[in-house]
Amino acid sequence: MDAERVGKRIKLARAYAHLSQPDLASILGVSTSTLGRWEKAQKRPPQGQLIAVVQVCDLREDWFTADDLGFGPPQPRATVAS
Repeated sequence: MDAERVGKRIKLARAYAHLSQPDLASILGVSTSTLGRWEKAQKRPPQGQLIAVVQVCDLREDWFTADDLGFGPPQPRATVAS
């Protein structure tokens, strides 16, 4: 997956979770400028950080890899009825 697509999805995931750049950066343990570079596709985040974004934003595990998600609203994880 290219850096531009990853960046757009990080930004969408952050918006979906109602997190500011400083908030998400703090949760991930990176600087706001690093997160900004990821979102602007100036740098690609490590795989572990992508997994952390999915977990923090409560998204499906395939959020960054699935083609069918487009750039619309993030798809939340499926919930299991008890």
